[in-house]
Amino acid sequence: MTNRIKNLAALGAGFALTAAGFVFATQPAQAEVDIYITPGNHNVNNRQWRTTCEPYSQTERCRTEIMATVVKYEDGKFVQTTDWAFNNLTYKASPRSLWAGNPLGYTGAWTATDGRKWRTECDTPATGRGGCRSYIEADVIASTPGGYEWQRQWIFNNMVRFSTPGTPGPTGPSDPSEVKGIDLDLIVDANLRECIEAAIAADTVVDATVDLTVLDCSGLGIVSLEGLDQLTGLVDLNLGGNAIVDLSVLKSLVDLEVLDLSNNSIVELSALDGLVKLDVLNLSGNDITNPSALVTLTGLTTLDLSDNEIPLALRAVLDVLVALGVNIIWT
Repeated sequence: MTNRIKNLAALGAGFALTAAGFVFATQPAQAEVDIYITPGNHNVNNRQWRTTCEPYSQTERCRTEIMATVVKYEDGKFVQTTDWAFNNLTYKASPRSLWAGNPLGYTGAWTATDGRKWRTECDTPATGRGGCRSYIEADVIASTPGGYEWQRQWIFNNMVRFSTPGTPGPTGPSDPSEVKGIDLDLIVDANLRECIEAAIAADTVVDATVDLTVLDCSGLGIVSLEGLDQLTGLVDLNLGGNAIVDLSVLKSLVDLEVLDLSNNSIVELSALDGLVKLDVLNLSGNDITNPSALVTLTGLTTLDLSDNEIPLALRAVLDVLVALGVNIIWT
């Protein structure tokens, strides 16, 4: 193995810090081109991507970025802006033997010489057979009920693809992150991703986009819902007890009948106005002051708005639901 391949771990680590500070990063959608290894600018589902590749020994390494909403720490304060955000590094398919002795090429955990912690998984449902994914522990800005704060989290950094003859490659699409019909790299929140991975591991799930109808991800410290919109078959979703603010992803989950969003940090409800199949909606314990976006949800039987700060004058906007027999819980 050449020294260049041996040093890939250290080179990848330098890029991982780019991820620190990102909170609401929009992630990739499936594309006709493989955006992880195709150089240039790409527009996928109205999301802007750019990828650059460079040679390394007998393979190439590609860096993929996405235009996203990010939060940075500048001049002593947190600032939200739109900018290019690091997504991941991809090492193009090369013989597995080239990675012998390199911790990016086999399952394990290690601490780099600079003190940063890494872990790698290979040939799992998340990576696909014939590939590895590596994560680095890094400081990121997270949204909490009390505002933005620094937290230490595991961040997806890179993937390695193998081309060794006889080594099974990923099934289905060329992207090894796709598992049972969904792309796990679209799910930016590590806690949400782990919850979904556990759910789709069930033998009864063949295509998670339609087969996964019930999902309980309550009390996991989830901040971002990016990527959840792939699970269009969801009927019952529990996201209670997290740190969620932005609900925009939920507008795609039009088959939802039961939705628990209790005890988060939600203020804006407009993303819910098209979920007309909702039967039970729990919004207790949030920061809601205006419930007017809910007037379209005429199929509700129960709506819990307790422990919010909704003025009495604005509660009247939901009289149309009361007239339809909806049980609205205010306290």
